[in-house]
Amino acid sequence: MFIKVNGVELYFDVEGVGLAVEGPTTVERPTVVAIHGGPALDHTTLKPWLSPLANVAQVIYLDHRGTGRSSEASLGTYRMEQIADDVEALRTHLGLGRIAVLGASYGGFVALTYALRYPASVAQLLLIGTSPSHRFWARSQEILATKGTPEQVTLGPTLLDGSVSTDEEYLRWWSTMLPLYFVTPSAQLVEEVIGRVRGNVKTAQEMLRHDLPHYDVEERLGEITAPTFVASGIHDWIQPTEQSRLIAERVSSAELFLYEESGRFPYIEEADRFSADLVGFLSSHS
Repeated sequence: MFIKVNGVELYFDVEGVGLAVEGPTTVERPTVVAIHGGPALDHTTLKPWLSPLANVAQVIYLDHRGTGRSSEASLGTYRMEQIADDVEALRTHLGLGRIAVLGASYGGFVALTYALRYPASVAQLLLIGTSPSHRFWARSQEILATKGTPEQVTLGPTLLDGSVSTDEEYLRWWSTMLPLYFVTPSAQLVEEVIGRVRGNVKTAQEMLRHDLPHYDVEERLGEITAPTFVASGIHDWIQPTEQSRLIAERVSSAELFLYEESGRFPYIEEADRFSADLVGFLSSHS
């Protein structure tokens, strides 16, 4: 489905119902808006692994501007604040009340930004493998140097330096780097994560080079009051677990969930436990 807001056409998909039938009555379920990472990958990196949420909530998957099936916009609008504004425009256009905002990795940056820009719109904040500032990058490069293959060590920085210039090269970058994101990687897992994606390298480079360096909400984390789910795979190299610990320490309403057998994707590598934790958290705070 598509919606036109803030000068762009955004693609979104819905899984689960907002009004569930339970015997002779109906029960209103929470709405979760899921924001993908990348940047400039798309919502297919979250499906079908978040599908268990549809048992207790209505899940709206969004391709943010310039990604996936959503339309492109001027490069200068590919900013976390603007994407957060797009999420709010989607919420109001659909006539939704307060929403649970879920963000994974770069999507977590957007989710944190949204929670600070629109606190009255947030019922719960759900964060997966993310950071409160750009300062995670230096540490991730140290981990890459020790854990990566020679090819990964060489290729890793090229996404920021402009060497990756086509969508095909962008997806090849991910195909090469993704094994590092898993504790037990396989060709099948890599294909499942990246195979359905419609990547956009122009969007990625704009955000990585001109938006990420300015991202920093660390000192404002104490302003967040919504119940906050913070998940991290302890083997995550790109968003190291200390970043999730920092968020959980600074947000007074946060609960930290650590996954000892996961890297970047606990919702894939420890799917059953992750789903139980997330569904349980959402159910207890709805």
